Amino acid sequence: MGPNYGQSFEKNTEDLIPSDSVDYKSGKLVSFSKGLTHSPVIIYKEDDEIIWAHEFTDNMDINISEVIEFKIQNGLIRDKIIFFATGWSEPGWVYIWKFGGVNRFYVRMF
Repeated sequence: MGPNYGQSFEKNTEDLIPSDSVDYKSGKLVSFSKGLTHSPVIIYKEDDEIIWAHEFTDNMDINISEVIEFKIQNGLIRDKIIFFATGWSEPGWVYIWKFGGVNRFYVRMF
């Protein structure tokens, strides 16, 4: 299902629960759960500084509680991050621009 674009996440990440992480470029890509009633968030950070954060909101009524089990596929203009969407219980993928930030994401429909 998609494309879904989500939105930039500008709030404090201290209230979020870390779900999964993977080394990415010169930092880490970290997913956070906001609980069953909110969309998950992914951030990219270098050292302890957040470079960008993105919330997995959607316009298709997808119930994703967290994104875990990242697998990275490097591309020329954008990278593809494959993940497992808990709550929806299906795989999905997100495209991340090489210059930073989420382009769009998809969740496979059974």
